[in-house]
Order: sequence, then structure tokens, then C-alpha cells
Amino acid sequence: MPIKPYIITCFRQIYRLAFTLIGLPMLYLIEPFFKFRFGTMYTQRIGHLAENAEVFIRRMQVHGMPKRTLYIFFGLNPSNRQLFEMWLRTDAYPVRFIESKIGTWLAFSIRPILSRTRFWERYQDTHIDYRVYDQTEPVLSFTPEEEEKGRQELLKMGIGEDDWFVAFHARDNQYLETWRPDQKALWNERFQLARNVDVHSMLKAATHIAESGGFAIRVGAVVEKPLPSGMNPRIIDYATTYRSDFMDIYIAAKCRFFISSLSGIDSVASIFNVPLVSTNHSPYNFSRYNRASVLVPRLLANPRSGVPVPYWEAQANGYFVGWDRVHSNHPTWGLYEQLPSTDDDILDGVKDILDILDGRQPPEQAREIQDIYGKLYLSHKPDHECAGKIGARFALKYRELIVPNEMHDRSIGTNSAKA
Repeated sequence: MPIKPYIITCFRQIYRLAFTLIGLPMLYLIEPFFKFRFGTMYTQRIGHLAENAEVFIRRMQVHGMPKRTLYIFFGLNPSNRQLFEMWLRTDAYPVRFIESKIGTWLAFSIRPILSRTRFWERYQDTHIDYRVYDQTEPVLSFTPEEEEKGRQELLKMGIGEDDWFVAFHARDNQYLETWRPDQKALWNERFQLARNVDVHSMLKAATHIAESGGFAIRVGAVVEKPLPSGMNPRIIDYATTYRSDFMDIYIAAKCRFFISSLSGIDSVASIFNVPLVSTNHSPYNFSRYNRASVLVPRLLANPRSGVPVPYWEAQANGYFVGWDRVHSNHPTWGLYEQLPSTDDDILDGVKDILDILDGRQPPEQAREIQDIYGKLYLSHKPDHECAGKIGARFALKYRELIVPNEMHDRSIGTNSAKA
């Protein structure tokens, strides 16, 4: 055994023993007077870096700040330096985020011991804290200097202070393979590939935004391919031309809405209360934060025949019932094929959210189907009424896949709406 790993292993065992004999008893002695809680930050993926801490602190905003308590979380090597720095300077709560290689190593070393006690805090996002998000404001904010820097960077892209813009992101394998090339086989498993999205499917929506007077900014830390040339100049391929850690966060926080593909970067938009057009949304039975968010669920099909499968039939067969995320370990994973959102469905989702943000109500038929969808498929989790709904145009277009046969009646109608 090489000498350095041997020394590290010995030190870890000595440290654990000392903590068990001295540190842990001291924590119990102090507990009646002041409570310490320890943990580590999940810094490697931007979605966890954004939402885990956000939800943890927002829950405190709702339920009250604990008295005589200090939460200490260690982290290092963040996936996004700007976002990490914003957490490090957060000091308005009984929570401290600390960047420390030694602190992180020590915390991981004693986690097997602390995790069996009250002193370890494994904070994480459940993805269903709908009411918490609905009742609270963002934890993070930009400094005046950062606000000015963001405006100047937008100006370089031709976006003025009075202009509005939208961000869009299409998940692909390039980021994962660049981040962890040793796991390339994992990233190319069927489950991972099925979550990817073709960025071209979002370009019709981006063009609509550009023609409506806005800017459409394609974001992503590492992307598979640039956007095609000759597009509307208000469609900006920021990911391949302007990209930086700082602007990743600034754009996501300041955009009018974010066209997402269930990837980590859309969590940054969520923590700043930016509504989403959640394209390729899966599974069908969970929502997204923010009442103004629009869901564009993946349609389901029989994997052998390709015939569309209604959501009510999938639910009756237990397909992802009670789950918050699609995962290949789910026993119903292979029942159906999840179809990617079409460019027209994504465009419809954008039209829907523009209607919402401009105060335009959807047709009554659409609202009825949206309510039915919520009651049938989203009510497995509490407070879904505080979160996003399926798009009005999606509801009308796919009512036969949403509403069970026995619920069809004249009040809903039989004709699909024209966008």
C-alpha cells in the first residue's frame, strides 16, 4: 500500500475515534444551550448547488428561524463559481456556507458517525415544496456591482436595459461527458439518452420570441453543437460565444421566463422565482415551482406499436405513480416510451406563458382540462395548486389522452383549439 494513502487512512481513523470520544459528547453537552448542525454542500451539479440550499432556507422563512442554532455546511470545487460565491456570502440566516478543502474532508470523514445523530443535516430539495416557493422570496441577490456587470454583458449581446429576453436550454450529453469522461458508458445508457433534447426543437419557439420583440438566449455550460447560422439576430447562441459562470446565473435570474428541459440550469431560474416552460416534462405526475410555470409533458407510447397511451391508462398501470423524478430503477420504467416534445408543442407552451404573463386568461375549456389534469395526475403530492399547470393549448390538443372516457362530457367539448 502506498505510504500517503496509508497515512491518510490512519489519520481518518484517529480523527473519527477522537471525535467519537471527545467531540460528540461535547455536542450533546452543549445541545440544551446551543445547537450545532453540520453538513456538506452538493457542489458538483448546478441544480443541486442551486436548489438544495434554497429550499432549506425558504422552509425556515415559512416555519420560522430556529433559535440558538447554527447550521454549518462545507463545500469546494463548485460547478459554478458565481453561484457558489453567492451562497458563501449569505449571512442573514442561522446558516453558514464555508469553502474549505480540509473542512469538507473532515465533514465527510465523520459523516458515518454524525449521520446517525441529530447533528448531521442532509439538506436537499424534494422537488415538491410548492407552497414554500409560493410563499417566499429568493434567498440570493446580486450586489450593485454585479447588477452593473450583468447589464454591461447583456449590452455586448445587443440587449438593452429596456429589452426583455428569454433563456432556453436543451439537455445533451456533452456536459456530462466533459465533466466526467470516465463515466461515458453511464451517460450513454438508455435512461440518460432518453432525457436528452434536440435544441432544434426549441428554435420555432425562439423565433416566435424574437418576432414578438424579445431576445431568445440559448444557455448551457458545455453544449454539443452550435445553433445554425442565418437565424433571426435576436436569437443569441450565448452558450458557444459569450458563456461565463457569472452570466449563467445572471441570465437565468433575470430572464422573463426560462424554457427548460429538466436539466440543472433551470433550477437556477427557479430559485429566483422565474417561471418555466417545462418542455419534455417527465414524469407527467409532478409539477414545477411557480404558478406561472407551464408544463409540456412528454407523451407516452406503446414501445412495441408506437400507439399513444393516455395518461389515465398509464396511471392505472402504476406508471411512475408517487414518484418525483424519472429513474431507470423504477419498476415501471419500461412500460412506455416517452416521446420528446415537438417544436409545435414547445411553441404552444411559449404562447401560453406569454398569455399568462400578459394577463390573458385561457379558454374555459382549457381551464377545465387543466383542473382535471391537476386533480388526476398532480394531486399525489400536496399543494400542487401552488405550482405550474399543463399548458392551455396542450390541454386542448391532447384532451383525449388526459381526460378518461367516463369523464368526457359536453362541458369540456370535443374540438381541439387552434393556437
